[in-house]
Amino acid sequence: DTTENDIKESSYCKNVTILIWCDVATDSSHGMVFLEENINIPNQISFHGGTWKYDHRNYFEVFSSVIYLFDILLDKGLEITTSCSIANNRAAKYQNVMGFMETERDEDVIYKKLNREAYRTSYVVNKLRI
Repeated sequence: DTTENDIKESSYCKNVTILIWCDVATDSSHGMVFLEENINIPNQISFHGGTWKYDHRNYFEVFSSVIYLFDILLDKGLEITTSCSIANNRAAKYQNVMGFMETERDEDVIYKKLNREAYRTSYVVNKLRI
């Protein structure tokens, strides 16, 4: 339920970085990554993202881009967290494959932290890193 204007307003925050994944050949966007530095916990980054063009042909590039981004963030010693709605099975499956582990939940949302070992040994992560 986030609008384009919501994203623009969030990008003005000093602790937020928004990256749009674009296809240069067609000049069209396929998805976005939203990173928010936790101002209360140094070295913790909250990751959110997704694609609005659910085409299996784009998944390799989308997943690979996120993996390389995570590699950089982890090399910098950052902790990566995320969350998703309990009803969002697609996001939960993606997060599990990437190595996110549940830390807590409420009636609507599951909160997760990237487990470095699960990420490092993930079959999918290593397959797409090639």
